[in-house]
This record gives sequence, structure tokens and C-alpha cells, in this order.
Amino acid sequence: MIPDQHWKQILETEQYTAINENALNLARNFLELRRVYFVSRCPNPGCRDYQKLVLHEYRTEQTRDILEQLKRDELRFYHIICDGFWNPNAQEKADLIAVLTAARRGPGVTLTVRLLEDGLVITCLSGLPVGHPPPSKPQRFEMLAMQLENSTLSVDEREAFVKGLRENGTAEVFLPRHASQFFAG
Repeated sequence: MIPDQHWKQILETEQYTAINENALNLARNFLELRRVYFVSRCPNPGCRDYQKLVLHEYRTEQTRDILEQLKRDELRFYHIICDGFWNPNAQEKADLIAVLTAARRGPGVTLTVRLLEDGLVITCLSGLPVGHPPPSKPQRFEMLAMQLENSTLSVDEREAFVKGLRENGTAEVFLPRHASQFFAG
């Protein structure tokens, strides 16, 4: 991940100006506009690129709108070569939802909590860039509740998480990177 204040300087260095202009434009667009990329195949048998890969790009600030369009079955893919539009199939739709959801969340981890019979909880983090920490030692539920209150989760997200934990004995929630440090210890 390149810090925002450095990417323009890096792309303007001599070694990058010799790169193919298309590759350089892709890098600029990705860094400047924070894009999400998704690949599908052209379904148009009349297209010279029939069943070849088609790249779709979405700005990360538009992910909420794109997800809403997907839910309403209004999103259509476009292929510039054949000037064709098509609706994503069920698998493409599921894959795109997963990609866009991950892009909206940004970097972070998944917190999984198991409620023990004695009312204590065990937490575990997954999705860390390196390693996989072991589950925590059992701790009081109140400690978990305090940590959740200090996280970036909304009140509704916290309540849904706690309700799921109490009803099912286990629950998980995504935590942005800066919030995950509360649960690491």
C-alpha cells in the first residue's frame, strides 16, 4: 500500500515514465481514484472477443450505489468492443457483491467470539496480513462489551452482534484495521 502523499512522486520517476502508457494510466487511475476492478466474460456470440475477459471498474466511493443496483437487478455490464450490455449471472452477481463489500470495508479483520457456558467469551481474529493469532484466553462478557463500545461499529451493528452471540453462542463481525487493535490482546 502506497501512502497517498507519495504515489504521484513515484509514478513521475524516470523508471515509471518508460512504462507502457496503458499500464501507467491503470496505475494512476487505481491510485488516484481508488477503483475496484471486476472481470467477467463477454456473452455476445457476435463479438470478436466472445467469451474473452472484460474488465469492469468502479470507483470505491460508488460501491454503495453499485451494491444497491445489484440488489434491484439494475446493474448491467458493458463491453466497449461490441458495445454490448448484459446483466450479471448469479455467480457474477455474488462475486461482485463480495468484491464490492470487501472494498467498502477496506482493510481490517474479522472478529469471531464464542460464548462459553459460564458466561465468559473467547475471541479470535482472522484476516490479518501475517500470521493467525490463537484464540484469546476466556474473558468476561463485560470486557468484550466495553471493547465493542470503543470500536467503530455502529450501535445497530453492536446490538446485532451481541444478539447473535447470545442466541447462537457464536458471532462474527468485520472490524476496520484501526479498530482491530482493541481485540488483539
